[in-house]
Amino acid sequence: MNGNIEGQWEISKLNSYEVVDPSSSSCDSNDHQVDQAHHNDVHVTSAEQMKTLLDHARKVIVDMREHIRRMEQIELRNSNGELPPYDQLVMRLEGLVTQQRIINAESARLMSVNYLVNIGNFARNRQFARIVAKGRYQMLLLQSTVQSLESNVDNLSSEVEVRKEQADYLAESLKNTQSLMESTLAEYRDELRRQDDELKRQQNAVAAMSKTRFNQDFVVDSAIFLFSLWAINTMIVDLPIRVATTAAIRTSNRRRAAALQGSKVLLLILMIWRLKSLAKGYGFHNSVGSFVPYVFSVALQLHHGITWTISTATHPFRPASLNA
Repeated sequence: MNGNIEGQWEISKLNSYEVVDPSSSSCDSNDHQVDQAHHNDVHVTSAEQMKTLLDHARKVIVDMREHIRRMEQIELRNSNGELPPYDQLVMRLEGLVTQQRIINAESARLMSVNYLVNIGNFARNRQFARIVAKGRYQMLLLQSTVQSLESNVDNLSSEVEVRKEQADYLAESLKNTQSLMESTLAEYRDELRRQDDELKRQQNAVAAMSKTRFNQDFVVDSAIFLFSLWAINTMIVDLPIRVATTAAIRTSNRRRAAALQGSKVLLLILMIWRLKSLAKGYGFHNSVGSFVPYVFSVALQLHHGITWTISTATHPFRPASLNA
């Protein structure tokens, strides 16, 4: 909340600042306003605060990886490939739900930190923009002074030496100002380059987070499918369906078998849809993965695997120039 208030105050200060003509009587007041705004920006763009936010973001990412690792260690089936008793299955599912809630909370914290870092970067950019504006104002002031001196050269021949010294002094000041602007622009470019690198790292982190959510949805959907497939083949579900189809269809065994399989498929679809809705309601399913993305992901993985296998198998038979 403090970061949001400071960012809004920073924007309002920047919008109220203008670069005016040197002949205006408000030049000194604008210069003082820029210095005051630069002084107030120290708390917003402090390097220590940015470092603290980045350290906190790294800690949140480490915690998220730890919770994801714990989720991967929770197995719904025993070593024999069978589901555990109902009580143990419920406890393991509760453990998965708890870990997912923790991961969601850590993700929200990471998004908050990312928002604050973006506000800090925005404030630093505007601070450099004010520095450039101040240098531009000083350049306009020096240009106006030089033009005034040039217009008075013919009328002040007796003061040529004095004016010459003043011109040398102004030229030196202009040179110093130009050097200051060049160094400021160099710092600004370095800062932009650093922010671009930081943005790329943040984009990689977001991509990794999206991939993690996709993999989690794949695991949840797979578990729901296997559980539903197992459930419809249990005696509790299979026996009533067989009795109903036998009572409804008495003439043909083939039609009875087709009706039995069709009922099971319909029940499987309804059970998967219901369990997936419950998983979304509890925050266990992120609604990122579905059947089509799963197919494309598996096809892409198979393509990479086949390409790597072919490349590895044909590597010894390549010419020496290609291997080099």
